[in-house]
Amino acid sequence: MSTLEELKAKLSQYLAGDRNVDGLHCGEAKRGKEGLSALADEDMGRTIDAWLSKGKLHKLVELWVRGLAFDWARLYDGEVTPRRISLPTYPFARERYWVPEELAAATSGNLVSERLHPLVHRNTSSLVVQRFSSVFTGRSSSLRTTW
Repeated sequence: MSTLEELKAKLSQYLAGDRNVDGLHCGEAKRGKEGLSALADEDMGRTIDAWLSKGKLHKLVELWVRGLAFDWARLYDGEVTPRRISLPTYPFARERYWVPEELAAATSGNLVSERLHPLVHRNTSSLVVQRFSSVFTGRSSSLRTTW
């Protein structure tokens, strides 16, 4: 990929479900003895050197997505090395799913502000004891008696 537009187009294809995107490499890196890093010996090093000199980067990427460790700085011998950037740790969509700040401030961290029952107002249980609390002011309709 040589342009940002080409990258966007290929990412859009992938997100649309197309797994046969040219230049797309998917894999699952295994750790420990199951990973491809266990194969990294001097013979593999010579193979990687040959791929680099012949420009066969796609072969290197195919192994890298499956767990082969590789020092990417080798691609930029004597050149300015590109900087690594962090991707967002949230979905790229702009929708927010946070509790509105007004509601969070009004409840003072207690997301359940409604009473559990007219006679049971709050759950004040702990890990040791199960307990419920209520405060009655005399104005409650549940305490009024009709004679």
